[in-house]
Amino acid sequence: MPYCRCFVDAFTIAGYEDANDADRLRYDPAFQILADQQLGEPLGSQPTLSRWENSLSPRDLLKLQDALLDWFVKICGKQVRERGQILLDIESTDDPTHGQQQLSFFNGGYNQHMYHPLLVFERRTGCLLAARLRPGRVVSHARIIPLLLRIVPRLQREFPNVRIQLRADAGFATPLLYEFCEFFGIQYNNSPLLVKREYWYSPLLGINLSSSRSDPRFGTQNFEVTDVVIGEPDAKLFAVPSGSRMINLKSPAGTGEPLQAP
Repeated sequence: MPYCRCFVDAFTIAGYEDANDADRLRYDPAFQILADQQLGEPLGSQPTLSRWENSLSPRDLLKLQDALLDWFVKICGKQVRERGQILLDIESTDDPTHGQQQLSFFNGGYNQHMYHPLLVFERRTGCLLAARLRPGRVVSHARIIPLLLRIVPRLQREFPNVRIQLRADAGFATPLLYEFCEFFGIQYNNSPLLVKREYWYSPLLGINLSSSRSDPRFGTQNFEVTDVVIGEPDAKLFAVPSGSRMINLKSPAGTGEPLQAP
């Protein structure tokens, strides 16, 4: 139904964003002309448009998201390479709902029933790179990693010599996102995420005598081996305690021949 897409675009641009407006606008000659429909022939009704909106499969949605990246690479690729930087701006926003819409839930932070969409923009160009509709009750950082996994590897392939930075508010500051940034070499909030590890190894003992791990997410952790004594162990450690006896395990079965204590 190609005219459905054209019809939806037309009356959305005109300010009619709800599908129930189609029950009246489907008879409007102006919209029939815009949709390239014969005058006098009604356009799609509200149920038709609602079915069309819900007909997209998850695969279709992923293709639409990839189309945003295709557009960004094609249109903005030259200036991105010249600038040498991509700044990913992550934001969650509120979309108030009214009635019984699917996935509409009450959000205590916004004090309303809503959807909680997740958006990723490229800050310098203003391009939308990804969008995800989420239930109204989820936290800000919900599903951010799967969304970034569709974006970051593609950008690194297209722009291998361009530095990628990520900016988000405190609602996204989770250990998992920090680990993601570290793994892909992304700067977070314009500051490099540096994890410093130091080891002091003893060739004589064959172990690390000391180690230090400094991580901005978890602080500094130190490990140290102390009280190391090099030399022959005290013979008393191998002495048989008084009142005990040693049994020769290699003696013929059943004999239990005792050994003389030294």
